Order: sequence, then structure tokens, then C-alpha cells
Amino acid sequence: AEFRTVAVNADGAVTDVRDAINRVSNSGLTDIEETLDGIRASVDSLENILEDLERSPRTFISGQEVETMEIPQ
Repeated sequence: AEFRTVAVNADGAVTDVRDAINRVSNSGLTDIEETLDGIRASVDSLENILEDLERSPRTFISGQEVETMEIPQ
């Protein structure tokens, strides 16, 4: 009788776990993939911003190209 109770409880636990795994695999993985795509896009944007800042801090801050003058020698 105790083995039967343990088996029934184990079967219920396996069913619960199987349902949770199915929910994750059906919609959860898609959500995770979309989230990772968004994070990748954000990282790419931040990298571009940092490259612009490193290339020309003054232009980055002012938003305008700096005029340069050539001095005749």
C-alpha cells in the first residue's frame, strides 16, 4: 500500500513537471529568444555610442561637427 502511495505521488509529480516543461518549451523559449534579441540590439547600440564618443568626444557631446581652420605656414 505504501509503495502504491509513493508511485501515485511520483506520477503526480512527473505530470506536474511535464506540464511545466511543456509551458516553458512552448512559449517560454520564444520569450527568452526575443528578450535575448533585444539585449543584443541594445548592446550593439551602446557599442556604437561608445565608438562615437571615443572617436570625437566634443562632437558627441555638442552634436555638431567641429569646424577646423587651417593656418597657413
